[in-house]
Amino acid sequence: MISIKLLGRPVITQEEKNIHIPRRKSRALLFYTAAHSQPASREDLLVLLWPDLPRASALQTLRTSLYNLRQVLEDAILVDSSNLSLTDQIEVDAVAFLTGMKDAGDRIEALEKALSLYTGEFLHGFYLPESAAFENWLNMERERY
Repeated sequence: MISIKLLGRPVITQEEKNIHIPRRKSRALLFYTAAHSQPASREDLLVLLWPDLPRASALQTLRTSLYNLRQVLEDAILVDSSNLSLTDQIEVDAVAFLTGMKDAGDRIEALEKALSLYTGEFLHGFYLPESAAFENWLNMERERY
């Protein structure tokens, strides 16, 4: 099982061992996808992460990033011609937090369990200053959490 921690400092682990993804934009791609329960469209990802590149170059960079992520995550990442998503082989604390908060209702134990997942600011310390769209999304997510 792969775990992605988005609340607090971002960490990716498998069987309690840290997984290192060297390229910042590849990590941003993974974090953005992990934060969403719905598949991310390639078009949205191009605008979010490579807004200044010509479309052909942005598509090639996206393909390269996806290839590199699949080398690490193997079949836990689903890619088709238009979308990217993660399988249920990946646990994401932020998704579990939101689901837990929504489902807890007035049950104190369920609420405490969900709240225990909140260990800090969303993607604390992670920035992508060369992409204003990603930074805008990141700031909105931080405010939401």
